[in-house]
Amino acid sequence: MLIKSVSNKIEEIYSSQSLVMVYRAQSLFWIELFTGSLFVFGFVLNLVEGDLVPAFLELAFAVILFGGLPFLLKGKANQVADMIIYLAVVMGYAVGVLGIDPSIRAVNESLTYFLPTLAALALLSNSARQAAVISVTIIAGLLVSAFTKVIPYAQQNGIPSSDYSFIIIAPVILTVLALAFIVMVVYSSRKTLKRLMEVNSESENRFGLLANAVGSVKDGVNISEKLDQSAQSSLDSIRGINSEIISIQASISRLQEEIDQTGAAYANIQSAEKAVAGEMHTQSSAVEQTSSVIAEITASIKQLSHSANDKKTQLEELISSEKAMAARMGTTANAFQSSREASAQMLEVIHVIRDISERTNLLAMNASIEAAHAGDRGRGFAVVAHEIRKLSGEISDNLTQIQNRVTDNVAEVDQAVSAFGEMEGQFHKISSKIQDVHDSLGEMISGLRELAAGSDEIQNTTNNLAEVNNLVHESLTNVSSQISAGSKSVESISDSVRQISGSVNQIGDTAQSIEKESESIVQIGQENTRHIRVLEESLG
Repeated sequence: MLIKSVSNKIEEIYSSQSLVMVYRAQSLFWIELFTGSLFVFGFVLNLVEGDLVPAFLELAFAVILFGGLPFLLKGKANQVADMIIYLAVVMGYAVGVLGIDPSIRAVNESLTYFLPTLAALALLSNSARQAAVISVTIIAGLLVSAFTKVIPYAQQNGIPSSDYSFIIIAPVILTVLALAFIVMVVYSSRKTLKRLMEVNSESENRFGLLANAVGSVKDGVNISEKLDQSAQSSLDSIRGINSEIISIQASISRLQEEIDQTGAAYANIQSAEKAVAGEMHTQSSAVEQTSSVIAEITASIKQLSHSANDKKTQLEELISSEKAMAARMGTTANAFQSSREASAQMLEVIHVIRDISERTNLLAMNASIEAAHAGDRGRGFAVVAHEIRKLSGEISDNLTQIQNRVTDNVAEVDQAVSAFGEMEGQFHKISSKIQDVHDSLGEMISGLRELAAGSDEIQNTTNNLAEVNNLVHESLTNVSSQISAGSKSVESISDSVRQISGSVNQIGDTAQSIEKESESIVQIGQENTRHIRVLEESLG
């Protein structure tokens, strides 16, 4: 009872605008009531299943739908319709297209908002252009959700393509919905025609009343005035119908333009699809060639890394030998130093012996002098002193030779130590260079390993790219077939719209003829009223 009262209230509010507006407002009331109830039911189901985010989103949308009813009763049906259409599209994008995680359920949740919008679009849209834009936006949202959420999720989880291929058929379903929109337009046109026939029948009845009024002189004035009012009302109704027909013709014209643009877009898409298929073939060939080149490069890198490892092993052996030689050179240097110190000690001993020899020679000289003073008794001692002086001289000479030899030996040892020090310095430089080469070779080996790992990753990426190219090629094949089917559907819709346009034009011509006849009837009624009044005055 309450719902019927609200429906009658809506009819009363919008009856002053037009019959179409009354129909739209009542349809909007039922859509809000029914769809809001469905979303409340969805909220309860999601709440029971523990899906809190979808549950509260559906509850919020239901509250918004029910919240539009007071505005509907305030004469703002157009604003409420626009709000529902755009909000449903935004909610569908937010749930199914802009979600973070890939999921098949995301598309189902977006369809929860998209499908009611498409179903009610023919009733709620203000123009054919708005309906076309919303339809294209929804189709784009479903396609984006399919290719960015459903297919990646299915591929990551190993789901066969046959299990999610229905997502690709979504454009066909949406095309059927668009066809349903056209059917709604046709239905509205037929309803307008039916209304026109009813008005025409009403006009004929009123014309009959006018004929009866001519035969009655007594009530002629009142009947004539009523006839004038009825004729004027009929004329106003006919003019309103003509206005509606003109609006329908404009809508059909815009719809035809949109269909032509859609057909042209399908043709462009087919051309682009062929171009993309050619590019994909070229890219597949390039990927195969790149994969072969990368395989050769990877093999060369691994061979070079193996050779570098061998050289590094040889350098490590050379470093070990160099360390052993450095130890031996240190021992040799110590031996040279010990030899020099021993030679220095020998020189000191020679100085001591020379000093002793000189003192012995001096003592022998003194002994010879004393022996000479002693005469015959000191002759034997003189001989001994002479032999001692002779031995001291020989010792001095030998010491001189030994000292010279030792001095030369010390000089040679100093030269050897100096040369050995220079050689040791050069050897340390060579050792440092060998160590630098060893470190550089180690860095090069590490770089080669990283390069080999990178080459393997590039090879894997190239293989994955080849697989993706194959999948894209298969998808292009499926899309091509769907585009062909869509193009045929657009052609069929275009033919139907042309037929509807011809019928509406005929109705428009008929309505204009009726309008002219109604104007003539109004003029005749006014003339009859004047004559009846003259007759009434004449009759007294």
